[in-house]
Amino acid sequence: MAMARASLGKRLLIGAAVLVAIVLVWLFAFPSGKAVRDIAGSGAIQDVLSKPERRTYDPSDTDENLRELALALKQYEASEGQYPAAAKWMDQLTPRLVLNDLPKKEAMKKLMRPGVGEGGYGYALNDKVAGHYKGDLPKGTILLFESKATGRNAHGDPKKDAVPGAHAVTIEETPTKL
Repeated sequence: MAMARASLGKRLLIGAAVLVAIVLVWLFAFPSGKAVRDIAGSGAIQDVLSKPERRTYDPSDTDENLRELALALKQYEASEGQYPAAAKWMDQLTPRLVLNDLPKKEAMKKLMRPGVGEGGYGYALNDKVAGHYKGDLPKGTILLFESKATGRNAHGDPKKDAVPGAHAVTIEETPTKL
């Protein structure tokens, strides 16, 4: 049995060497091989195989933050059949905010309203959408808004709990002012 394995290993090694030799001849002896060499030399293959460059997130635009959060809420509602519970909405969105090219620490900046102090968030989910399906809500319903409450998972009534002149976004992902 040990001799059979050794023999099989030798045959596989010889087969691999022959395959490499054929590929090398093809690459350097035929015109189609030159095309492959040109592509490889251009860096196109390395670009495809390399990991994406990590980026940072600029949280200075509240409308952009609201748009990103609304998109994550839309994805949540589409997969779960309803918007998240008000008391856990940020916790439920966290996995949907982290992207391959955006580290978690950067993605979490989307939850923080510009100008809110360290450790504050400043966005709230409208209580009227929590736990509901988008199709059951009237068009133009406020989804998220800039809130007086700055704690994590803040929620409430946009008419009572929004900062004066607050930015908001509707269930249709339309930016608006309150």
